[in-house]
This record gives sequence, structure tokens and C-alpha cells, in this order.
Amino acid sequence: MLALHLRRPRDRGSRGELLKLAVAIVRAYERLHELGVIHADVNPRNVLIGPDESVRILDFGLATSQKDPTHGLLPRGGWSYLYEPEAAGNFLHGGRGSTPTRLGEQYSLGALLYQLFTGKWYLNFKASAEEMYRQILDDAPLSFEESEAEAWPEVETVLRRALSKQPADRFPSLTELRQQLVQASGSDPLRSAAVPDPRQARRRAEFIARLLPSYRLSGELLQSDLLPAPKVSVAYGRAGIAHALYRMSCAGDDPQLLAQADAWSLSAVRRADQEGAFTNDEIGVTNKLVGEVSTLFGPPGVPAVKALVAGAMGDSTTQANAVASFVRLASEPSEGTDATLGLAGLLVIGAMLVEAAGDSAQPAALKDFGDGVLRTLWESIDAHPPIGEDGPVRYLGIAHGWAGFLYSTLQWCDSSGIDLPKNTGRRLHELADCAEQIGKGLRWPSERYLGQAPATRKYMSGWCHGTAGHTLLWNLAHRILKEERYLSLAQGAARYTWHDPDGYPSLCCGLAGRSYALLDYYQLSGDPTWVDRAGTLAERAIQGSPGIPANMRHSLYKGELGVATLISDLERPESAKFPFFQTQF
Repeated sequence: MLALHLRRPRDRGSRGELLKLAVAIVRAYERLHELGVIHADVNPRNVLIGPDESVRILDFGLATSQKDPTHGLLPRGGWSYLYEPEAAGNFLHGGRGSTPTRLGEQYSLGALLYQLFTGKWYLNFKASAEEMYRQILDDAPLSFEESEAEAWPEVETVLRRALSKQPADRFPSLTELRQQLVQASGSDPLRSAAVPDPRQARRRAEFIARLLPSYRLSGELLQSDLLPAPKVSVAYGRAGIAHALYRMSCAGDDPQLLAQADAWSLSAVRRADQEGAFTNDEIGVTNKLVGEVSTLFGPPGVPAVKALVAGAMGDSTTQANAVASFVRLASEPSEGTDATLGLAGLLVIGAMLVEAAGDSAQPAALKDFGDGVLRTLWESIDAHPPIGEDGPVRYLGIAHGWAGFLYSTLQWCDSSGIDLPKNTGRRLHELADCAEQIGKGLRWPSERYLGQAPATRKYMSGWCHGTAGHTLLWNLAHRILKEERYLSLAQGAARYTWHDPDGYPSLCCGLAGRSYALLDYYQLSGDPTWVDRAGTLAERAIQGSPGIPANMRHSLYKGELGVATLISDLERPESAKFPFFQTQF
């Protein structure tokens, strides 16, 4: 009854008390483990909460002790809903249950805590014992929202680890589990977007206020060469700063920020020939890696940013000259095809420039250039075997692989008004078939190839190699092609992007990029829950930003600047776009 009382919705004080109770329960079991005792019968009826909220554990009839190891050989009892996968697997194969262990009891305790927080079991259990055991072995825990409780990412992350299917993936002991729950005590369940959190607004404002003074027109950073190499590129340097200021000016209708963006874009153009403008061997950004036509890391990105800023200022002459410079630089020979280093990236930025120019003023040279790039790209794509089989492209993600090829194709054809290549649909379906179900979400391995052992596959949630990039792709595919399958893929990718516990803050491979993907899915679905979720990821990015290396602070894609751009876009989530990737108009 106490837990039911403390679960009352939208009462932050009661939810804090619920978390304190969870910590006390874990501490009680932790003391048992310290004494060498495994209770082996975790269930709500065996946990007694006193009037002072003290915790007592009852019924040691199935308990085992290090001093009496034969006791652990008795048949397993207790509540089946709370069995660990090790016991469930044994029962499924005709056994009498596995010997209780500390890590197994941690799993059972994680299931109990899930029920404490939500009032429901962590899985929608089937009626038959066999089906239930299979669920315990295979099915990922439901999110709190899927159990009709308020989302609480910090607590859910802790419980997901305790509920890991493999014992080695759980916390080493209940001490670590308790400590992580204590750390979550500074957090709250997710608020509705309709109820602003003043503390959240203050944290965001303080983050922006700390960073933006660095980019003032009169500031030392603009006038000097203090930026670390690569000093000029969109990903790391001045062009990225200009683009961020441009995006923030659009989000806030701020002419002062636009003026700063113009000054930074001009400084990038003027310094593009300097040593260290686009490379830094110490961080692995070499001439060989960058090549000649990378929009994100190389020279073509600089005039592209200049064109966008000039368009926002109404300076059509400068805009046209910058577009012409982009086409000239982007026409250099290139063997790269991906969306950050090669041809696909030229299509993405070309589409951005076409839309910024407006339908009545599409530069013919830019359109001819983009159409030629598309033909060259698809000559390469059509020569490849099916996605996931042997071939020169093993990456599936948006930065360096198939998702990027397809995203850039869809975006260019939609922006320029030409037909899609004839095999676009087939390639989309091949990539869709590489999706893997995990709970109610979907994920794609970063690499996929014939003969690859499934156990060696790696999964990410960020933009570059993970589900945030796939979310953007399938959102766009549904917008353009209207196939329901693409909408389902977008939703599955967004769910995995949201639930993954990884906490690096950056735009490229971390929380800021994931937040943008969720905002894009909000724009597609119209469900404001995704704005809340995007905001939660942004909060985690702010909290994690002190871990960004000092030499990356001013990087758009790797540093705090990407987080600042996201914060500005969250003020207008209906128009938020992934920086220097999604078309703004």
C-alpha cells in the first residue's frame, strides 16, 4: 500500500520517497549478501516495510548460505515472475532450477524494483510457464511508459542493467546497484512538455550564457588563431561556429547572432588556405581521411555555410557567389561515396543550398552538379551486392554507409524535383531487412557482412553509426514515399535511440544527435512525448558536457557547441533540424 501511495502521478516528492524506499530494499539484500546469505525467494510478500519505512526481509525457507552450500541444491521455489534467466533456462529444458547466486538474485531484485516503481511487471508475461520462461530469456524490459508509468530515464537505466540477460552484464554486486540508485536521486520522472521545469530552463540558459560570449564580434577568439586545428572545417572549426550561430539565430529570431554568424563565416573563408585549416594528424584527421570533397571536414563546407548565412541575411549576391564556390570545390575528383567524406555528403548539402535559394532561384549550375553527383553515386551503388553481403561497403549507418547513401538520394531528389533512381526502393528494403528487434525497438549493427558472427556485431544509438541516423532516414523515407513500413521502422529506431543508456554528449555520436533524431520523429508523428524525451537527452548532454575534451569545446559535431545549438532548437521543436545535415526549409 505504501508503494501504491508513493506512485501517485505527478507528485515529485512522493516519487523521491519511492526511490528512497527502493534504495532501502536493495540495502537490506546487500546486507544479506555481505553475510554470505542468498535469500532465493525475492517477492513483494517477503519484504516488510515498517511504519518508519525500515525494511525487513521475511521467509528464509529457501535461503542458501556459503556455510551450507548443499542447501542451494534444493529445488527452486518462489515466484516465477521473478526468476533470473539462468533459472528460467534450466526450467525450460526440464531442470529443477539453477543454484541461487548473488547475480541471479540481483536480477530478481531488479524485477521487484520495476514492479515497485510502476505497479506492473517488467514484461507482459504470457499465461503458460514455457512462454514465460522464454520471455525471461529473450525479451527486453518494457520502458516505464510502456507500463503506463512516467518515464524516469535515470532509474530505468539502472534497472535495465540489473535486468541484463547475461550475469556478467549486471552490476558486480548490490553495492554498485544501490550506489547507482542513490545517484539517480537527483533526478525526476519525465515532465510533460506542457509543464515547464524552471530548473531545467535555468540549466539550459546557464549553459548558453557560458558558451556564447566566446563568439562575440569583439572577442579574442574571432580575431585570433586560438582555435585548435582543424581550425576552419564545419565539424571542428570556424565554419561550424558560423553554422551554429546561424541556426541559433533562426531558432530565436536573433539578428545579433546572425551578424556574428556572418563574421565567423567570413573568417572561415579567409583562413581556408592556412595550415591546419582542415586537418590535425594528432587526432587522426589527416589529409588522406578528409580528401578533397568532404563537406563536413573539408573545404566545400566553408562556402556552403557562407551561402546559408548570406541567404538568411537577404544578400543574394553573396549567396550566389558562395554557391558557385561550393560547386567549384565540390567538383574535385573523389573516390569517397559516403555522407561525411564523399559524394553522398555533396548531395545532402546541395539539397540544403537548393532549398535555401528558393524554388524561383535555383542555381542551374548547382542542380546540374547535383544531378551528376547522383548519377555517379548510383553507378557505384548499382554495382554493389545486396546490403549485408560481401561488398566494399560494410557500414550500415548514415555517416559512412548505406543509410547515408539512401538519405542523401531521397533528400536530393525531393529538393531538386527529379525522380528517384530505379533501385532506390530495393535498396531501402534491403537495409530494412537488416533491422534487428530488441524489445519494442529496432537497431542496426554498425557493420554487416556475409559470414559475420552475430556475436561480433556492434550496436550504437548515435547519429554517425547508430539508430539516430536510421531514425532520420526512415522518417524521410516515410515523408516522401508514404509507405507504412517506413513509419514502423522510424518508430522502432526512435525507441532504441531513446532507450539506449550511452551518455556521451556530442552531436556526432552522442546525446545531442540522438535528441535531434527524436525531435524529427516528433515532427513526423505529432506525439509531444518525443519532445519530452528529446529534452531529457539534452539534459543528460548538458550534465555530461564537462567530460568533453578542452580542444573539442568549440567543435560543432564533437563539442559543446552542438549541445548549445540543440538547446536553442528545443525552444521551437516543430522546426528543429539536425545541423548541417537536414534541410532547413
